[in-house]
Amino acid sequence: MKRPKLSLNDLKKKDPFYDIVICLLQDTNKSKDHIIGISNGWIFDSRLSFTLPLEKDNLDKVCGSLLSGDQFISFHEQIRIRLK
Repeated sequence: MKRPKLSLNDLKKKDPFYDIVICLLQDTNKSKDHIIGISNGWIFDSRLSFTLPLEKDNLDKVCGSLLSGDQFISFHEQIRIRLK
């Protein structure tokens, strides 16, 4: 059985807020070549030396919008690790 994919709104809700989610991003260019981590309302991107708050604008930034103009469309694939 295929599990439903989480949306940005799902990740901002309280329940998964303390989980760790590893995401393969898809952008407006249909590119699926960048993976990030999300936890505690923060985006962890290995290309950055700092974290970003979990917001649509910041997902656009990690998709390369500053260089290419591409924007975040969805989490193409994801793995959710529940913390207890």
